[in-house]
Amino acid sequence: MLAGDTLTTKTLAANYLTTNFVPGSGTGPVYQGDIVDFPGGSADFGAPDGLWFDQFGRLWIQTDQIGDASGDFNNVGANVMMCADPNTKEIRRFFTSPNKCEVTGVVNTPDGKAMFVGIQHPGEDSTAASPSQFSNWPQSQFATNSAGAPLPNTPGISRPRSSLVVITKDDGGVIGS
Repeated sequence: MLAGDTLTTKTLAANYLTTNFVPGSGTGPVYQGDIVDFPGGSADFGAPDGLWFDQFGRLWIQTDQIGDASGDFNNVGANVMMCADPNTKEIRRFFTSPNKCEVTGVVNTPDGKAMFVGIQHPGEDSTAASPSQFSNWPQSQFATNSAGAPLPNTPGISRPRSSLVVITKDDGGVIGS
């Protein structure tokens, strides 16, 4: 598997090693992800940074790239956590992170029914004068909830915080099943 954007090719700089890269037509080697997913592009990700096999044999992949869907990550989007099945080679996006943060650290309970995932430095690159310039995490990014009730947001005042997210399934089942 070569992580990256399956929609865009990027010509490599001369100092890149060309081993295992896709041959380009006339421009030399290029970088292009080769993840096979359905629907096309839904599992693209860049900059895999954290890998963890759970007790059920699934590979969890966490990313750490620019985190705002800009530049080389335009089609890839924000940082994510993916789940890969080594037997079927299927890769699926499990969740997408808040803007400009890193998904880091993962563990689950022995029964696999709760998962703990770290969200590090959300809103990175914000200035001290405007700490929520890029993110209000963990506050909602919206003014109201799905029922239309106002949420207790104070945009521009609250600094985004690194967090530990606990994930469970509505039916109480095993995460990733």
